Amino acid sequence: MPKAINFLHLENWFNKWASERLHSGDYAPLVGTRNSDRRRASTWAHPADPLISHYRRFPGVRSLILELIGISEEAFSERADQIAAGKEQKAAQQIAEDKANAFELARSQVLDCAENKTKLIEIAHQHGVEVKKSWRREEIILAFQAYPEVCQQVIGLEVEEKINSGGVCPQK
Repeated sequence: MPKAINFLHLENWFNKWASERLHSGDYAPLVGTRNSDRRRASTWAHPADPLISHYRRFPGVRSLILELIGISEEAFSERADQIAAGKEQKAAQQIAEDKANAFELARSQVLDCAENKTKLIEIAHQHGVEVKKSWRREEIILAFQAYPEVCQQVIGLEVEEKINSGGVCPQK
């Protein structure tokens, strides 16, 4: 890459391109990731990721990349660490959002796999949510709201035990 940049006299362009990416504050989820996947830093992308990846994968061109960008190795490493910390922060923000919206997220998951009221009651009992057979579907769903920790477990936020390892749908 650096030889091509020099050969084509693209040093100024590369410097501007790389600097813009390194100093960008933009983070975006990788294409195709679900909200629940966004709780991991590895599912967040930053515009400088290709540059950082190239820098790490090809030690022979590190000095050329740094020279073209006009940055020291320490400054580059520090910025790469800041970007990694930013991804961790985005993942933490997603966890906080999911905790705040746990009932709504759990509600949609439970409704997706409960084709009928009997299945809904079974799911509620599986998660320790007290419901009565005489309740309507909506009343059963609303009962989950009284159990925020269960809602967090249903959407995969539990830390200690994966009671929902196979999804919220009961085993068939």
